[in-house]
Amino acid sequence: MALCHTPTACGGTVSGVTMLSEEGVSRIFDMQYEGPDLNLLSPQKFGMGFALNPGCGPYRRECGWGGWGGSLAIINLDAQMSFGYVMNPMIGGDVDTRRHRLVSAVYDALMA
Repeated sequence: MALCHTPTACGGTVSGVTMLSEEGVSRIFDMQYEGPDLNLLSPQKFGMGFALNPGCGPYRRECGWGGWGGSLAIINLDAQMSFGYVMNPMIGGDVDTRRHRLVSAVYDALMA
């Protein structure tokens, strides 16, 4: 999952190959909705196709989404980093806290 998001995290270009325009990548951050998510029962910010700042880190240009059971994708343009976590087996609901520990470790490494 992280590999699939690498072009987005790197502004559209990876290893000299442009897969997305910089303008297209920047449109992700055009706010489409900010307010309560009636399904998740929490406040959310949505851009074009992604939640904005899903890792709640100190980065302005960060997007991604999580899934049932704890899966998570984070795309961080400021750090040019993508993070993906999927698990097997899935623990029902959002009780799987492994992703929180992994995201904390990633941010700790970025801030070091």
